[in-house]
Amino acid sequence: MFKFRITITSICLLTVSYVSIPQQKSIQERLGYPKETKLLIIHADDMGVSHSENMATIHTMERGVVSSASITVPCPGFPEAAEYAKSHPEADLGLHRTLTSEWKNYMWGPVASSDQVRSLIDDHGYFYNKTGDVMKNGKAVEVEKELRAQIERVIRFGINPTHFDSHMASGVSTPEILKVYIKLGREFKVPILLSREVGKLFNINLEDYTNEKDIFIEKFVMATYETYRLEMENFYTEQIKAMTPGLTVIFYMLPTTMQR
Repeated sequence: MFKFRITITSICLLTVSYVSIPQQKSIQERLGYPKETKLLIIHADDMGVSHSENMATIHTMERGVVSSASITVPCPGFPEAAEYAKSHPEADLGLHRTLTSEWKNYMWGPVASSDQVRSLIDDHGYFYNKTGDVMKNGKAVEVEKELRAQIERVIRFGINPTHFDSHMASGVSTPEILKVYIKLGREFKVPILLSREVGKLFNINLEDYTNEKDIFIEKFVMATYETYRLEMENFYTEQIKAMTPGLTVIFYMLPTTMQR
């Protein structure tokens, strides 16, 4: 058995350089590893949420603890995160497409004009704090306007995102929103991260909306807030010990100064 740390960039190369690789091959074989190989990405969510989140992300990336990260564009810490991304083009940094604002007394709203995305915001002009509210109220056409605005802001700041992923899984929460998520990835030629496990949480079969180029995470690992509160000492160690052949991604939520 083998176990390798890899980056999202190396996975995403499969989606942009795809040339008729037989689909019966596993992701590890498509990357040139034996079939029994265990591949691991440790990924930091939510860079850009705050200064403390940025500092924690940079600290862990530069010390090799975290393989990659993704940046939240609507949040107050975005300019700082963008400055780091622009000055460190070698860093594996994606766009954490954001439609929710989950922290207590620390909120953010859309990048697009509020009057264009009314279905995505509450009475105070902030994003909803739960993915369920996005599922209930969000209109696909307005989701596309907002996500496109986030992508365009990243580009204006001089960032070339290595991938797209989704904050609180809101981008894959309904078939209509998922189609937008995939459409924008195709349009901007940026690979998207997909997990069958996450799709199942919303009763969505992702294969119905994807194609042979797309890369799926076999195992999606993320501690819950309850886990952080009660039993973090051995959580990640046990998850790594339990890895099976294929691609495992640990979404590592770094500490912030906010309260949920």
